[in-house]
Order: sequence, then structure tokens, then C-alpha cells
Amino acid sequence: MNLPDRSRIYSALWIVLAITLPWPVAFNSIAIGLLFCGWLAMGDAAARWNRLIQQPWCIPFFAYFTFYLVAEFSTGFATISHQLPFLVLPLMLASGPALSAQTLRRLGDGFVLSVAFMLALAIVRTIWFPSDVPNFDYPTRSAFHGLYPDTEGLWSRISYIGLASSVDLHPSYFSLYLTFSSVWLLDSFKTEGVIRWKVGILIFMMVGVMLLSSRIGLLSYTVFVAIWMYRLAVRRSVLMAMSTTVLFILVVGLLAWSNHLTRFRFKDEPGLPSASRVMNSIDSRLLSWSASWSAIRQEWVRGYGVEGAQVQLNKTYQRQAPDWLPPYPNAHNQFLQTWLEVGVGGIVALLFMMGIPLVFRPLTALQISLAGLIILFCVAESVLTRQKGIVFFCLFQPLLLSYQKQSS
Repeated sequence: MNLPDRSRIYSALWIVLAITLPWPVAFNSIAIGLLFCGWLAMGDAAARWNRLIQQPWCIPFFAYFTFYLVAEFSTGFATISHQLPFLVLPLMLASGPALSAQTLRRLGDGFVLSVAFMLALAIVRTIWFPSDVPNFDYPTRSAFHGLYPDTEGLWSRISYIGLASSVDLHPSYFSLYLTFSSVWLLDSFKTEGVIRWKVGILIFMMVGVMLLSSRIGLLSYTVFVAIWMYRLAVRRSVLMAMSTTVLFILVVGLLAWSNHLTRFRFKDEPGLPSASRVMNSIDSRLLSWSASWSAIRQEWVRGYGVEGAQVQLNKTYQRQAPDWLPPYPNAHNQFLQTWLEVGVGGIVALLFMMGIPLVFRPLTALQISLAGLIILFCVAESVLTRQKGIVFFCLFQPLLLSYQKQSS
């Protein structure tokens, strides 16, 4: 096999990685393994090293992984495999042959189509093959059914956790994928023009975000897609841009209001009284943040390690809310989660990973959108504790950084 053939296969493996990202974790892990084998086949070690040292953007990723490596030394590296994408993906992208603009576009389009397919699959499975996965704990479920007694059955199944869990996804991660996919499609309109099938996917994804009922997901989607629609329409006139943006926000609001479960999540659930044993989702998240910060203050330099962080957090929960029923959640905030696990060095590396695009000017609108989405979701969720979040960040952030540096 000659080098051009290996190069095409290597590029195709990156596309496969993006396509399998929304799929069950096992498929994505296999794609990473195949990509690693393809990377090993591309050139000698000296050539890879020469390319690597010309890509300083990967340093924060390696530093972040190193902090976890050191923190996990005392536990025999029990959970370090979860952090490997922070090392492996930037390493392969920085030291492997540069991916072309065509490969980048195919990779993004493949991810978008894969996300749309998983959304369609989730809807089909929840309608024809429903599961008994509950959307809420028992008291909250009782409150929802009391307020909306006619929503038993279909609406509850095709919304929120019931929808996302049918394809092994979390509602917030699924919403993150849908929002970034929508931004990717809108970005393609700048060069390719408005394509009907892409508009159809955009509308389908808007419905999907509404069905998933994730508060941070729906808010982020509305903000970023509205901004992108304004940017595209303002080329014709400011009035058209403002009208389009307002119309879009109204449509999203009406869709969200039409789904009783989404309406409940935004309007009714935050006002539910929190008992000492069971809290509403807002109060429980505030308690998670408070308990995390309380634990951080006791060991803010080194952190507790991955397993030790949850143990310490559980002790803090038991002290601050002794009657609260387990299982106890994590920090529900990636910044607090990282600080808990690996200390102040880890949080500095995390901030540099997110802010590294600022070094390579000019920033593209796609990079700004990705960084903004990651930051917003990391405020409300510990996004980088699951492979679905880690691989998404470690794929698209380095990919856009590498391509921009290559272009400039």
C-alpha cells in the first residue's frame, strides 16, 4: 500500500470517529482504536515529532492529562483510561498528516448526519418500543402528573430522559450535539448557500432540542442559533436579520411551550418545594455546587483524585443535607469537578484548553461558538467526566485549532 492510500484511509478514520461519536460508547472506542492504528502507520517517529513540536496548542491538553495521571497514581490509575482522549486525540491530530479542508467538512457533515440519525432512531424507539425509564423521581413525577394529567404515555416517553436514554445518551449531551450540529450547518450556508435538505435537518433538530427538555440545552440552542441566523440574514438587511431572529425565538418558545414536559421543566419544577429528603432539580444543583466548593476549600491545591473527589463530596452532602436520599450526584459543574479531582493545576489547564483559540487570531465564528457552548454546558454539567463529552471536546476543539494554524 503506498502513502497516498494510507493518507486517504487515515483521513477516513477521522470521519468515522466523528460519525460514531453519538453512537454507543463501544463503537466510538473501536473507532479511536482504529484511528490510533492508522496514525501509527503514517510515517516514522521523527516526522511525527517534527510535526508535534510545531503545534503548541496541544500543550494544555497534555498538561490536563498529566494532572490526572499524577492524581491517579495512588489508586493504581484505576480511572485514567477515561482521560486518555485528552492525550491521544490531540497527539494524533498534532503529529499526524494535516487534514484537508475537504476532510474537515466531510467530518463535520458526517457528525451532523449521525446526530440526526440518532435523533430519528430515538423517536422511533420511544414510540414503538417504549421503556420504563422515569423522567423524574417519584415526588416530582407525581407533581408533573398532577399539573398535566393528560400527558401520560407518548409525551412523557418522547421527551427528556425517556427520549435520550433510548439511544444511550444524556439529554444535555444530546442537546449539545444538536446545537453544535445546527451551528455547523448554518456555518456551511456561508460558502455553500442555503441547501434544502440541510434546512430540513435544522428544523428536525430544533424539534429534537425541544423534546429533550434540557434547560441549558434549550437556552444555549436558542442563543447561538439566533446569533448565527442574525449573522447570515444581516448580509441582506438589518431589518430582515432582526425579523428573522425574533421569529426564530418565537417559534422555539412556542414549540417549548407546546411540550408539557418542557414547560414543566422551565416553569413549574423550579418552584416545587424541596423536602429534606427529596429536592427539586434547581435546589439539588445549587447544593451540589455549594458542597463542591466547600470540599474544594479543604484541599484546593492538590484535589482528591477522581474516586476520592466523589467520596469527599458525599461526606459534604451528608453534612450539609443529612436527610437527602442517595445516590448523590457529582459536582454538576466541570470547573468545580476538575478542581475537586486534580486541584488548582487542573483547573488552570482546563481554562487554557478552553481559551487556547484566543492565541490564534483571527478567531472564526465556529470556534467562538464551540468555545461558548462548551463553557455554558460545563457550568451546568460535568461534561468532561463522560466519554461522550470528552471525545466531543477533544475532537472538535483541536481539529479547529489545527486547521486554523495550518491556514494561517
